[in-house]
Amino acid sequence: MNTGDNTFNELNPPNLYEILKLVFELNQKLENITAKGLYDVWLPKKTVMRFFDYGDTQMRQLEKEFKLETSQIRARKFYSTKSIINLIEKHKNTKNEQL
Repeated sequence: MNTGDNTFNELNPPNLYEILKLVFELNQKLENITAKGLYDVWLPKKTVMRFFDYGDTQMRQLEKEFKLETSQIRARKFYSTKSIINLIEKHKNTKNEQL
């Protein structure tokens, strides 16, 4: 079984064994990702927009105000996971601060 981009297309009709094998392979690959490795990941703009439930204008404001690290390839924009995590951590509240 190929574990490339077309793996799910190969499961037609879905076979429980193949699905379980795929889940096992994906879990093994995820175990190889370290916490530091997550900092090297780039997320598509639309994914980040859905995460924050923000529109284009709000995302642009976040970029400017908090200097989010971005990369643009033609019309596609990507945000570094590191800069998103730093933004969230910077605004983290503890229980004492909320009272």
